[in-house]
Amino acid sequence: TSLASSMSVTDNEQVSMCLEPGLYFLKVFTFDWDISAPYSLVLTIPPGGCCVDDSLEQNDGALEALPLQSGDLIEDLMICPDDQDWFSITLAAGDRVVVDLLFDQYRYDQDLDLYLYGPDGATNLTPCCNSQNGQSGTSDEHLEHTVSTAGTYYIVVEGYDGSSNEYWIGVEVVPPGSP
Repeated sequence: TSLASSMSVTDNEQVSMCLEPGLYFLKVFTFDWDISAPYSLVLTIPPGGCCVDDSLEQNDGALEALPLQSGDLIEDLMICPDDQDWFSITLAAGDRVVVDLLFDQYRYDQDLDLYLYGPDGATNLTPCCNSQNGQSGTSDEHLEHTVSTAGTYYIVVEGYDGSSNEYWIGVEVVPPGSP
């Protein structure tokens, strides 16, 4: 069964796929079976394998945001390169939202960051790069922010500079006047 192919009139063909572990075969051929030509084949396998989105995808924007409530802890999530995971939470005026992003970082390309966006889904209330706002260069991120108006706010997780990693996210809402 053919999984992918590349055919053109140029002399460079390329196929890119993320595959489950197993035995696969590559078939190289010419358009005209009477032609014989030398070629080079380059196979690249990224370190750590392919990145596979978590089961909660497609939460890649405000319209697809996964709703959260105070006390929620979601495990076994994944950020792939150039991906964002969006979560929504409804807050009252004066609420303080506390978000913890838990992940292990051993390499530069595993750095995740955390942001809070306003009810419009476009205003970043915790811009980069402040470790107190959920953006550092180490494992785990913590964000705390008190909102002045009621509404639905958005928590966004993304990889720094195209990084990817597995993570857990937890959220608490602290009402005004609470310690």
